[in-house]
Amino acid sequence: LALAVFAFALSGYRYVELTLVEGRVRRQLQSPEFRPDNPLGRVLARLDSATMNDEEALYLTVEEALTGEQAHLGRALAFLKLVAAIAPMLGLLGTVTGMIKTFQAIALHGSGDPKLMSGGISEALVTTVEGLVTAIPVLLLHSLLSSKSQALGSLLEAHAAAALARRFERRHATVAAERLPPIIRGDEGT
Repeated sequence: LALAVFAFALSGYRYVELTLVEGRVRRQLQSPEFRPDNPLGRVLARLDSATMNDEEALYLTVEEALTGEQAHLGRALAFLKLVAAIAPMLGLLGTVTGMIKTFQAIALHGSGDPKLMSGGISEALVTTVEGLVTAIPVLLLHSLLSSKSQALGSLLEAHAAAALARRFERRHATVAAERLPPIIRGDEGT
């Protein structure tokens, strides 16, 4: 039960946190300046502050920034997945211990008194239900949070790739303009 309460509280916290991050990213999309309060702003600021002109180095800089932000977005999801996997096993463990108690009661007192067996059977059933009642919602919450995290990660990747492409395009346009003869460039007098 403690594991279930902790998993539900963690899921609620992560949902609120991801929703707030999503709102900040949406505001960043409407703002021309990079805001450090959101993952997209941090990635774009990192790209903007990169001084190198090598395409591969710029790509690696953006990739590194994206990886860090996506890891932050997916924080605690592995734990929720683990809880969803362990909860039914803990329920099964309770089922087995309850059945052991039932069989011990039968061995000591015979099968004539059902009251002696009811405690073990009750333990077996209650722990099975608790394991499933924990696992099913936590699995659903994990799926919801995982899809929300992945959607934000995809949004980050798309906008970072677009910003990187714009930077490469500007750089190529500048290099191409420098290669033009002076008369075509408008440098008359040289």
